[in-house]
Amino acid sequence: MKRNFKAAVLLILCIFILSGCAAQREAQDNIKTTINDQELKEQIIESINPKGYELIFSHDHVHEIQLVFTQDEWDGLSRDMIDYYHEYGSLRNGTYRKADLIYKGPLGDVTIPMVGVRTRGNTTRTLPQEGNKLQRTHLKIKFNETFDLKEDTALYQSLKNRRFCDLTALNLKWNINKDPSQIRELYNYDLLNRAEIHAPKTGSAGITITTGDKDYSFGLYTSIEPVDKRFLTKRFTKKGNDGNLYKCLWQDFGPATLEPIQDQKAIGVKDFAANYRPAYDLDTNEETPDHTQLLSFIEQLNSLEGAAFKAYIDTHFEVDRFLRFLAMNVLIGMPDDYWAMGNNYYLYFNNIGKIEFIPYDYDHGLGGGWHPFDTANANIYTWHNQAAELSDGKYTKRPLVDKILAIDEYKKQYEAYLQEFVTPRNQLFTYSNYQKKYNQMEALYKPYLDNDMDQGEEMINEESVQKYFYDKTKSVLRQLKISTEGYEVQ
Repeated sequence: MKRNFKAAVLLILCIFILSGCAAQREAQDNIKTTINDQELKEQIIESINPKGYELIFSHDHVHEIQLVFTQDEWDGLSRDMIDYYHEYGSLRNGTYRKADLIYKGPLGDVTIPMVGVRTRGNTTRTLPQEGNKLQRTHLKIKFNETFDLKEDTALYQSLKNRRFCDLTALNLKWNINKDPSQIRELYNYDLLNRAEIHAPKTGSAGITITTGDKDYSFGLYTSIEPVDKRFLTKRFTKKGNDGNLYKCLWQDFGPATLEPIQDQKAIGVKDFAANYRPAYDLDTNEETPDHTQLLSFIEQLNSLEGAAFKAYIDTHFEVDRFLRFLAMNVLIGMPDDYWAMGNNYYLYFNNIGKIEFIPYDYDHGLGGGWHPFDTANANIYTWHNQAAELSDGKYTKRPLVDKILAIDEYKKQYEAYLQEFVTPRNQLFTYSNYQKKYNQMEALYKPYLDNDMDQGEEMINEESVQKYFYDKTKSVLRQLKISTEGYEVQ
């Protein structure tokens, strides 16, 4: 779990620095949001590159994205975060600021006026500017943000319906968390997808920020597909995108372990304005929240035993995809997951099918990032109960894993997936496959690594990654009681 609160120390200085920006703003209102609603509406194309979804997440290109802010909107990104910190002691403000987006790349050159932009991140969120110093931060671009427009206006409707590459939003992360390879999260998500797990797709972007009349290179970012209604439509069709989607995190009400609910506030709809972030956060159907399905699932998960549990889980939960996830997650060595932490996943109550488990946030793994235990050699049947250690033994169970792996049929299938994924001919979890991807991305990334923040400008294939692949493969085969002959181990 990421518990680094260093950003708070510098906040007081920012108040004085940002207050001096007002004099620079008067002549810098060059953004398209200054024209009238009718003119802006005429420029808004509701579906931009509707067939560009696969290309925006192709690993064959770096897409160039320029975000053009007025000085006041740019300053507002930091100002909003500072104001939020003073009220709640957190930088995690959810306000979107206006910018024009200029895209250049294989999708063709296009300008998208009036997109929403905010910072992202839990404990890795930083101010985009401190004094005269700009610094890289994770970003979320929302193509259908309506800001404070009235719902009965034509402009509101045009913005609400707008899509770019069949997306309503795009997440952008710079490769923090001790990732000199620059590809850890991109590669981890790619592994999950190739293992037939419903996980976000990724791409690459070179980011430029324009404030007033100055351009600043923010360098290389990993673009990540948000888990939202468009994500659901892609996986379950339009008929299957109306169910309840919960983002499950370790928040103020503890980890999302799926143990019996002790505080009803742990389930709800997040409210940035009130600094309310439940462990089980409903991300769809927010206006008519009904948590009956989730409460029932948690109840059945914890109360049923034996044949009754198997009958229930077979009928209501997508077990096979979950077993694929468990196997690949253990191979990647992700410590900030459901099994170890009760963290970083979605539950989707598919309105035309079974409940789905969707993993996300994969900047840890492959022996890098946050690794509080020996992820290369951890037990493949028990993993590691990090949540219990961090809560003085309060959170001791992971019923979704514990009970599923207690069924012999599912345990054997889990073991079969572990073996399948490390088998060299399948080219999934092998170092040679990783090295091939690294070489491919290195050739693309070199022109985009340099940036005006002097952050993350190197790309290195560390020997520790190769060692992790080999150690992990040996450990898994040893625990499966399979000879290492014919596998990629030293």
